[in-house]
Amino acid sequence: MYFDLLNNPETAQLIDFLVMLGFIGVFILSYKNWRVNPSVFICSIILFGCFVVANNTFEYFWLTDNTQPDYNFYLRWLEYDVLAIISIITVHLVTRVKLHKATFAIMYLLAINTITYLAMHIDIMVLENRESWWLWTWYTPSTLLVELSIIITLATISILEIRKQVIAE
Repeated sequence: MYFDLLNNPETAQLIDFLVMLGFIGVFILSYKNWRVNPSVFICSIILFGCFVVANNTFEYFWLTDNTQPDYNFYLRWLEYDVLAIISIITVHLVTRVKLHKATFAIMYLLAINTITYLAMHIDIMVLENRESWWLWTWYTPSTLLVELSIIITLATISILEIRKQVIAE
């Protein structure tokens, strides 16, 4: 059911656009209190950058018509999620910023997405399975739920920190 819904390119582009708007909103929210909670700000900027690059967002603006299907996108998304986890850890170590609990949760969510992308890549590209089964049905809602959970986590932490600042004043 979900797989058929996202098989439509317009629906997939709309969902990507909405998720990108969510990451932009989270980035703006976390920027407002980056001195209070730099870990969340670092996480939001890295995730926004990885999402924009991994989903070829700039192709939408350049209006390129890519009619050649790219079946390696699961592997590309896996690479960018692993890169995001490594980048978050590295930037925190270099800047000596303490990891926030939300940042740990987001790295766990990215690990779940990474495992899901790997499973889909192995199923479709390595095993060359073309018959729909429960993994394909589970894949779409799980990745959307993980992306939504990341956005909600970052937004909630940022809003709570802004609220604390407003109450303190």
